[in-house]
Amino acid sequence: MPKHEFVVESRQDADNLSYASFSWNSKGELWRDGLSEEDHVSLEDEFISYINDSLNWLPTWNPSTKTEGMGLNHYGVTVISGQNLRVFRGILQAWTDLLGFAPENIVLKGSCFTIVGVENSGQYEKLEYKKTILIKHLQKLIRMIDRAVEEDKCILHLGI
Repeated sequence: MPKHEFVVESRQDADNLSYASFSWNSKGELWRDGLSEEDHVSLEDEFISYINDSLNWLPTWNPSTKTEGMGLNHYGVTVISGQNLRVFRGILQAWTDLLGFAPENIVLKGSCFTIVGVENSGQYEKLEYKKTILIKHLQKLIRMIDRAVEEDKCILHLGI
């Protein structure tokens, strides 16, 4: 399952990093020399897609094209820095608060798909998450954002 990675970085390093700076181990976990467990977190692509409308309110920087934009670069690198970290934190905190009301087994409506050659086969994918695990990952990302603000760093997002 594709994942989006989020990493605490200095802004200068973030502008010069690319996918080539990172690797993934046999368990699919992000690795780079000096990268600690507290410096990064992963979120599933399907969940990012689910909350993407609200993430599009977030001003960001694309270091590949050297342009400002809104939302995450789904297939590339995105930098979130400065006051935009507070916007990102607010969006994630709102989702965390909302998911707090969900049952332990969260089921969300994913993308619509059809079976080729079968008429009226359209269905929605079911996205299933354990509430405690999903909230734990969101809270970790919020703590990383808080740290980035305190240390004048940024959040580097690596798309799928």
